[in-house]
Amino acid sequence: MTEFAIVIMKGIALGVGVAAPFGPINSEIVRRSLRGGFLPGFVMGMGAVATDVGFAALALYGFSFSLADHPALRETLRFVGGGLLLTLGTILLIQAYRHYRSRKSLNPSRLDLAIGDAMGTLPIDLRLIPGFFRGFIMTILNPITWGFWFVALPAMAGTILPGSNEREGFAYVPLMLMGVLAGAMGWVAFISGVAAWVKQFSNNLWIVIADVVGAIMLLGFGFLVIAYQPGV
Repeated sequence: MTEFAIVIMKGIALGVGVAAPFGPINSEIVRRSLRGGFLPGFVMGMGAVATDVGFAALALYGFSFSLADHPALRETLRFVGGGLLLTLGTILLIQAYRHYRSRKSLNPSRLDLAIGDAMGTLPIDLRLIPGFFRGFIMTILNPITWGFWFVALPAMAGTILPGSNEREGFAYVPLMLMGVLAGAMGWVAFISGVAAWVKQFSNNLWIVIADVVGAIMLLGFGFLVIAYQPGV
């Protein structure tokens, strides 16, 4: 196996490893796919993938720092990111309760409905844009994501990129990023596809359960983010 193929495979493994842990993003992907099919979940997940690939590029090109050295940024990410998750979780819990009481299908997201009227006449592709940005914002405001890409990854960069020096290693970064993109995108497509397939067997009760589980995940991770104290 050539060195190029090894780098791409490492990138794929890194992309899957970042995307696969079940947290608020994967919970939202599953919930959206159960409600609306493959595309809403996939587009939402690609917002998170865009953040991860951007962070990976910065980290692999040598950008690293500890949030502990930047208290203003750390506190902003903790409380804005955690507050966003808590808000989304609360909205989703209320939505699940109303859905359960009414037994009627609701639109995928009350947050998206804030601009839904203005977008109601747009093609379906454009109506998926808010979901993309939700995934992007949820990921970029997560201090745990920053900790992984800018602390953990630089610490092991020497074992990820080949080459005897930094300049040689940088030559492989585009290949690594292609692998990260392929791995993360592949995971998002996989779980969106599985949830969309399950959708055909689901009923309103299962959708309510998905909403409740998603709300619990968002609330739990919101509290976790607020409590998160990154090390040096």
